[in-house]
Amino acid sequence: MNIWEKNKEVESKILDIDRVSIEKKIIDLWWKKVFEWILDATWFENINWEKVRVRKEGNKVVTEYKKKIETSNNAKECIEIWYSPDNYDSQIEVFKSLWLIEISRSIKTRVSYLLENFDDNLDVRFDFDKYSDLWWIEIPELLEIEASSYDVILKITDLLWYKESDLNDWWAWDLLKYYKNK
Repeated sequence: MNIWEKNKEVESKILDIDRVSIEKKIIDLWWKKVFEWILDATWFENINWEKVRVRKEGNKVVTEYKKKIETSNNAKECIEIWYSPDNYDSQIEVFKSLWLIEISRSIKTRVSYLLENFDDNLDVRFDFDKYSDLWWIEIPELLEIEASSYDVILKITDLLWYKESDLNDWWAWDLLKYYKNK
């Protein structure tokens, strides 16, 4: 089992995208496709409203604790601690035994691209996410940009011809609320 702490994750979503035109742009900019698979995630919550996710990523299982850092921009900044247990079902049973409450389950298809050594040798990742099972609400495919800082996200957004106002810091449950009322 591997464990490490990722000090900070900065990510933002762009909704209602045209994936074909974005993929053409990123391939022209030398982005590299790093994976494509179905992600199956179960979220748990404790009595302090803190959330933990257990997710299948292909043949790998990842358990992740995320704590949002309050920010004033259109990106979500989180502290992440994660590790890879050996078995998805066993990890879920451990959390249930600890009286964590299962709050949601989601299945989505993810296609990820990576641009290495962008902006002071830092990597930027794009994830095209399409939820297939999120409480019976149709959520169109979206783009998630993960970078080292909000400034890098803004540079990438500009390269794709989007605006800062197109970015948001939503969690999956925010997407549910938005598309339920749309």
